[in-house]
Amino acid sequence: MQIKKANKVVNSLAGFCLSVCLIFVWDLSIAFSKDYFFRAETVALVLAELALVVALVAILRLGGWLVGKSLDLADHFGGSIWASSLFTAALYLSLSNIFRFPTLDVWIVYGVLAPTVYIAVRKNVGSKLQVVLNLLFFLFGLFFVVKQFSNPPQPGRSMLNLASSEKGQVATAEKPNLLLIMLDTMRADHLQAYGYERETSPWLQRFAAESLVFENVMSSSSYTLPAHATLFTGLFPAAHGADIVADGGGLSLEELGLLDDKAPVAPLSPEALTLAEIAKEAEIETGAICANSAYLYRAFGLNQGFDTYVDAQPLHPDFKPSALAVGYWLASKTNLAWRFRKWVESSERYYLLASEINVLAKEWLRAKKGQRFFLFLNYMDAHHPYLPLGNYENLFQGSKEQKIDSYDAEIRYLDDQLSDLFAEIQALDLMQNTLILFVGDHGESFGEHDVYGHAASVYQSEVHIPLIMRQPGLQHAGQRVGNVKHLVDVNPTILDLMGLPRPDSLQGISLFEQERQYPMVAHLGQYHRRRTEAAVFHGAWKLIKHEVPDFMDRKPRIELYDIFKDPAEVENIAEENQEIVKKLFEKVQNFEKKVKIRFKQSDTSNIDEETRKRLRSLGYMK
Repeated sequence: MQIKKANKVVNSLAGFCLSVCLIFVWDLSIAFSKDYFFRAETVALVLAELALVVALVAILRLGGWLVGKSLDLADHFGGSIWASSLFTAALYLSLSNIFRFPTLDVWIVYGVLAPTVYIAVRKNVGSKLQVVLNLLFFLFGLFFVVKQFSNPPQPGRSMLNLASSEKGQVATAEKPNLLLIMLDTMRADHLQAYGYERETSPWLQRFAAESLVFENVMSSSSYTLPAHATLFTGLFPAAHGADIVADGGGLSLEELGLLDDKAPVAPLSPEALTLAEIAKEAEIETGAICANSAYLYRAFGLNQGFDTYVDAQPLHPDFKPSALAVGYWLASKTNLAWRFRKWVESSERYYLLASEINVLAKEWLRAKKGQRFFLFLNYMDAHHPYLPLGNYENLFQGSKEQKIDSYDAEIRYLDDQLSDLFAEIQALDLMQNTLILFVGDHGESFGEHDVYGHAASVYQSEVHIPLIMRQPGLQHAGQRVGNVKHLVDVNPTILDLMGLPRPDSLQGISLFEQERQYPMVAHLGQYHRRRTEAAVFHGAWKLIKHEVPDFMDRKPRIELYDIFKDPAEVENIAEENQEIVKKLFEKVQNFEKKVKIRFKQSDTSNIDEETRKRLRSLGYMK
């Protein structure tokens, strides 16, 4: 009798372990087949997935025991451990699919499980054919999982154009390559090269020591699309038009299925002449690898002129393994297991991580090293949701805003990844004939003026950006420029240093020039609100004009700051400086009257078929 009970216990444990193995392998293989991969915190997530599978299978088998009064679930299937395990797996996947987007792959698994379970409970229980089929099915899933872990998919690799042009030039110090690196959402004052006390960026600080550092560069906007369009065109947002559309039309991230953001924006017009188009006309290889797959998505027009343009969606969170989906749902509903939620969310960021950008950039550079090139890299690690990876999580502590600690830790992660990238650039012997620029598009607010995030104001926390430039031959190495400069000036400077023609249409000037036709203006449209803001810079003075909706019938609210003496903009000195206010207010008013959109707004009512096809393949569109 005791031997019989012991056998039942052994059989029950064997069935339990087999169920766990089947579900774990099939669950991961289904997720991986949709290019869901553990991009961050891999070990933690794999262990969490396994633990959750064990817990959920235990619950299912306990339920079976309560219903059938039998410790060994195989008793319900003619004694077949295989049949009971398959039934458990099928039931598990069916129930857990409530928490995950159903896919064709899931239904295929069900299609295989159903007949095998059916066969198992009929007369040929335990037949050799059944066992062989199940073993093959299990081994196939295991092979797929091992293959994915040994060679994880790299988002964006298929978008790389690695073919060499027959017309290619060879870079020289006089006609160099261009490596333009965008530090998306980077506050200048959180970098050591700009005096930050924390060690957020030791590598970039060393790089800056042999470069030219511009200490006071202002962006044209406080969010991505208009700022990038300014960099690429040398035009203010009021002229290039890639900005918020207040009077209807435009595209939204929500409409494209990219993010939950309903703000309508106009893409950059195909009529605009971009830096990449000028370089391509000069037979320079052009490439862009963008972490920001939201506003740098090609539907917004920033891909113009690039032979390679990577704007890959890293993964779709609805395709996560079902055990993680259940666990994440429970953690979200109960507000528990925050660390577990962070692990999952770290892996599911909508942008490419710096390490992923580096893999693609290195491949592209190896293929193009013998030709003159322009490579644009967009890194987005210093961006919401502020989820530092691994050991970086507790690197900085003690800020009044915990988000600042996380933000700084993400900058340090990015800095380490930049060190890794430039080790490869050094090994490829590309430094001596390459013009290298680090620049930001906008910053981030952490409670200054009761503002958080970006696209929320034109205060310094959001428009003061870094600009570090290293020229071939190390001209101006170690020098710093304190005068106020503008993002619109970067484009003409690059053209000059690359020996490329400057279009007459440019509104910026070289960073080495002083006389400007247009004042330096930062503008923010009606992004999720009913008012606009504009800031104009003149010397140390900064005037901010807050427009109000027409129906309020009020004058614009004015702020004035001396940003050299008061970089945090603590004291509004408009009242005691009325002459300065009047002068700068006239400047911004004249700018708004003079600078108008130059291009016909793109027709966004019909997304091109290539975009539709890509979105459908990613599961974003029907």
